[in-house]
Amino acid sequence: LTSDIQVTLNYQQDLGQVSPYDGYEIGDVVEFAGSNWRVIKPSTADEDYVTVMKETVLTNAELGSYASKGYDAMQFTWTDDCHTNLHGYSSDSYNCDNTNDYSNSKVREMLETQYLPRLGPGSLKEISGYKIRLIKLEELQQNLGVSTTITGSWYEVDATETPIWLYQNFGEGTNYYSDIEGYWTMSPAPGSDSNVALVESDGKVYTTSVISNYRSGGVRPVINLLKSAIE
Repeated sequence: LTSDIQVTLNYQQDLGQVSPYDGYEIGDVVEFAGSNWRVIKPSTADEDYVTVMKETVLTNAELGSYASKGYDAMQFTWTDDCHTNLHGYSSDSYNCDNTNDYSNSKVREMLETQYLPRLGPGSLKEISGYKIRLIKLEELQQNLGVSTTITGSWYEVDATETPIWLYQNFGEGTNYYSDIEGYWTMSPAPGSDSNVALVESDGKVYTTSVISNYRSGGVRPVINLLKSAIE
């Protein structure tokens, strides 16, 4: 009888040591939906999801009607008062007050209505109201070595702490239009209601207008990926 009890206790202890999922560290590469994704937040073996950012920006075809002409890029948002001569507008208008809220942006609209269905919403987990979004400035600063001190209109990356994949090789294409030099975050610029933080390939995180476009308007989606869906 004593032996049987001890065997049961040992079995229960062994079960407690079994981790149901793989653990992931920042920078790990995950394959999903035909693309590579980079882990931007550590995930323990007890968590059923991992937060990842697409290794490259979305292509012109993936952006569809939201794209800036022939580029693999788009504007953060546009309205009838705040726009350039794209998306059916014949002229420019720069009345861009109160336009940098991600929740009302065209980038969010595109990600949730156009791109998310292609990934399969059932493969993602909703965290803080989002299954898919853009990276946040605080994530760049807390997890990825970006400075918390703004210099002029930009934050510097840290040469030793910031991984190269964060600001290099995210949009190199076969021609001028697909060679993208920057991508949006979801964070408004401090002290501004019309600028947004944007990661550039020169190793800086700039603050720029919501209607900036062409080669600096890349989109690198961030998703909360269920580990059961990882390829």
